[in-house]
Amino acid sequence: MPLQPVRTAASMLDKKPADDVSISDRIGDRLAEMIATGQLKSGDRLTEATLSDMFACSRVPAREALKVLHAQGILVGGRHRGFRVGEFGPVKTRAVLDVRLALEALLVREAIVHWRNGTSDMALLDRALDDLGQAVAHGDLGEVLRCDLAFHRTIAEAARNDLALTLWNTMARYVIILFNLARYGDVDLGTVLVRHKALRDALLAEVSAPTATRDAFTLLSDHYLASRQPGAPVPLN
Repeated sequence: MPLQPVRTAASMLDKKPADDVSISDRIGDRLAEMIATGQLKSGDRLTEATLSDMFACSRVPAREALKVLHAQGILVGGRHRGFRVGEFGPVKTRAVLDVRLALEALLVREAIVHWRNGTSDMALLDRALDDLGQAVAHGDLGEVLRCDLAFHRTIAEAARNDLALTLWNTMARYVIILFNLARYGDVDLGTVLVRHKALRDALLAEVSAPTATRDAFTLLSDHYLASRQPGAPVPLN
């Protein structure tokens, strides 16, 4: 199938300096976004040559991106047989949600302690929320996906738990694919922003309290499941 990103792939690679995120990582992130927004679908074939042309890069980072996405289970097949986009059904979605809730509950508990003690800066979460608001205002779905994930990554980083953050980052591409394939069909982008403001407010209330008033797992479950229509797919945003 012809690949037609929302914006040119080369411009996506220009968004961050090379010493910040490797080219192969940015290719992987962009492909995950394309799957999440339906530009790539289950069964679509990807090759080194295709990615090299799409991202105006050599085949080396293209090959590395394919290998990593295959190892993460996002692509199936193999280098000689050809890589294809995998299936992302409700069973896999439910499994990822369960793992994410457990992991993020740990991260939220630890982030609240650091915000309360002043060892992490909660203003960074407000900045992430502002970025999300701008993306929503522009109606840019791809940017909303990135800002949504950046918001949750800010919480993960505030926890100052390197092992948990590594595990969270490993899940990030599954998050953007599975969670967003399921979630935008039943809400408008403004509702996504409202949910994240509500989560920020709930976190701020916990930080302001001398001791915990709400269980982190319940707080996150409320965020993921808020305002869903009956029968809607399991959400993960």
